[in-house]
Amino acid sequence: MKILYPSRTKGFTMVELLVVIAIIAALASVSSVAFFRVFESGKAKGTQLLITEIDAALLTNFREYPEEGLPAHVSQGLNSTKRLYSFLTGDGFDGVNYTTANGKIDGTDKEGPYPALLPPLDSQGNPLFESSRCRVTPQFNIRDMFGQTLRYYIGPNTNVGRANNFAGGFDLWSAGRDQATLNSPNSQVNGVLADDIKNW
Repeated sequence: MKILYPSRTKGFTMVELLVVIAIIAALASVSSVAFFRVFESGKAKGTQLLITEIDAALLTNFREYPEEGLPAHVSQGLNSTKRLYSFLTGDGFDGVNYTTANGKIDGTDKEGPYPALLPPLDSQGNPLFESSRCRVTPQFNIRDMFGQTLRYYIGPNTNVGRANNFAGGFDLWSAGRDQATLNSPNSQVNGVLADDIKNW
C-alpha cells in the first residue's frame, strides 16, 4: 500500500523571515551611524579648510599691505566676524550698516582678498543666505559648515590675537559640532574647546 504524505509548499517560515529582517535592520543601523560620522567629519574638514583659506588670505594681505592692518572685531561673540567679512570681500558692509555699494568700504574702492565669501545672488540681485553655497549669515557674519557663526578675535589697537600672539596674528575658530565654545580663546574650561576648529 502506498502512503501519501501531504505535500509541503516551499517557502520561508515566519522565524526565518524575522531573522532576516532583524539582520537587515542591524546592518542599516550600523551603516547609518557610520554615514553620520563621515558626514560630520566632512563638515569639520570643510570648516578647517575655510578657516585655513581665510587665515592665508588675511596673512597675505597683511604682508602686502601692513599699513592696512587687520580688521577689528565687533564683539567677542557671535557678531565678531562682521568686519572680517567686509574686509575679505570688499562688499561695503562696515560692521554697522550694510550698504548696497558693492566694492566700496568707507567710500573707497576696495577689492577684498577673499571674494569667495560673497553670498550668491538671486535673479533680482538679492543675497541667497539659505543657499548651500552661502558661508554668510543674514547679519553678514561668516559661518562654518555646521551653519554656525565663526568667532574672530584681535586685540584692540594691535595686530595680534590672544592665541596667535605675533604681528599679523589673529584668532579665528569654530565652535565645532557641539556648538559649545568660549567667546575668548585665552582659556580652556573643562574641555569646552575640545572639538573646536581653530587657526592655532
